[in-house]
Amino acid sequence: MYRMIRIAPLFLVATLLCVGCEQQPAEDLVIERLPDVTPSLPSVPTIPPDPYPIQLSDGSYTVLGVKRRGHHILDGENTDRSVQVTGYITRIFAPTECEEGVTCPRPPAPHIFLADAMSITDRRDWLVVTGYAGNNDEYLEAVSDAARGRYEAPDPETGLTPIPTDFVVGNKVTISGRLTRVSSMGFRDSGGLLDYASHETKETAAAE
Repeated sequence: MYRMIRIAPLFLVATLLCVGCEQQPAEDLVIERLPDVTPSLPSVPTIPPDPYPIQLSDGSYTVLGVKRRGHHILDGENTDRSVQVTGYITRIFAPTECEEGVTCPRPPAPHIFLADAMSITDRRDWLVVTGYAGNNDEYLEAVSDAARGRYEAPDPETGLTPIPTDFVVGNKVTISGRLTRVSSMGFRDSGGLLDYASHETKETAAAE
């Protein structure tokens, strides 16, 4: 009984102290508002559209298109690598003439370069087309004969590809062929190049 009487006053004092704490807020408590934080994020970059479509309305690829889809065509399950590519002839290879008495290295096989516009000068944006003639002498002879009206295309039954004699820098052409990384004439390009089969001239340089 004595213990209970002794503990009771202590409990009462503690209760009164707590009540007093709740009723009297601390005068030295200062609440500060932090400034608003505005996140500083970089603007979303605007990716410009491709300057040329992947394919044209006739189903042929642009040079940009065949380069973009080249790996898909070459590495896909479909073994048919036949494509049509439309572009401008930006350059026709011509071997350097050797001086008399000088032995020159054997030049590469005949080939041309296609681009989506004549203004494109970066060769990485050009497409190599080859396989339309066995060697440069054969090609130049065919062009010379055609200029005199004497060129005769091989009989279709032979399976030989007629040599194109109307390639002119600036002409817009659609070339049919086989996309490959290693051409029949020994050219190599990991992005793909075109082994020639046939072509159609869409525009001539003179018409522009």
